[in-house]
Amino acid sequence: MIALTFFIRILIYSLGPFLTMIEECMPSQIIHLLNDRLTQNKIDLPSEQKEKILVFLGLLEEWRETFNVTGHRNFEDIIDKDIMDGLYAASETRTHLKEVKTVLDVACGAGFIGLAFALFNPFKITFLDADRKRTNFIRYVLTQLQMPQHSVIHARLEAKKDQKNTPLGKYDLIVCRATWKIDEFSNTCIKYVHNDGHLLFMAGKNQKIDHPQTLELSGLAADPIISYTIKPKNYERQLIFLKKSVSREIS
Repeated sequence: MIALTFFIRILIYSLGPFLTMIEECMPSQIIHLLNDRLTQNKIDLPSEQKEKILVFLGLLEEWRETFNVTGHRNFEDIIDKDIMDGLYAASETRTHLKEVKTVLDVACGAGFIGLAFALFNPFKITFLDADRKRTNFIRYVLTQLQMPQHSVIHARLEAKKDQKNTPLGKYDLIVCRATWKIDEFSNTCIKYVHNDGHLLFMAGKNQKIDHPQTLELSGLAADPIISYTIKPKNYERQLIFLKKSVSREIS
């Protein structure tokens, strides 16, 4: 633990022209694990972005000594279940949605998904979560990674009082990773997405759209639904993109 904390400090000071020092400081098994997962899942990530993920993992470990910002207890689970999931979603978004510039990560937790989108695409990300410890952590991460173009909001989107007081506009894409039922997600978030924008629901393989007629009435249609498997543990996942085609909203 002491060695890892020392490594974190070196990484922070090495950002900028000295990012190549990271591989000398990061425990080799974590570097190997990340590289192996990227290779197995055919995700091509530039070296600088890979290095920022390693810094993020170090900062996460530092904060976990005091705060519970994630439920996972080891780097392998974090990389397999969070980092790879986020990078895959970010990659598919870049492939299928060409006009996205602004993204809202709802119930963002420790920021895994929003960070993956920020690293993989030139998007402006807004991280939103009701847990102040987590939003404070994300602010700290963005500062250390020198990513000031992104923002963090501490709020619960579905609470009416937060809807009145939170400075939310409209976004090209709103993403959420299965913390709600898909109908609840779409009903709550549709008012915050532009016409012709998308909602993205990241879910397990068995998640289905229970009431497609309700989505259609609100002006949403599945476009597209993408299934994928995170290797080597074969986590089966799907991305459910919902396109907003008209300005109808469920109140």
